[in-house]
Amino acid sequence: MDSPELIFVTGSNAAGKSSLIRSHLSEFPDHEVIMTDVYKGRSRQVFSDAVKARKSIILETPFNDEGFKDLIDRAKTAGYHSIVPEKPRPVF
Repeated sequence: MDSPELIFVTGSNAAGKSSLIRSHLSEFPDHEVIMTDVYKGRSRQVFSDAVKARKSIILETPFNDEGFKDLIDRAKTAGYHSIVPEKPRPVF
């Protein structure tokens, strides 16, 4: 089985993270999208459940919470392949 992917979509509030995901969602039909502003306090549990199920994940967050670091470490330990763009590109 291939390693599941963990794709990070990060940026400040109102930067267009959700719009970017929506505009490209069809390219990632097997990924679970976890938007921290939607799941709020349940984000960690939804993330943990997805890792346990070995689902590929798109995580949309401003990373304003140090608590996500342990979840990312857990995904890494579980064999996830992480994708973080090296050079952010503006979306207009």
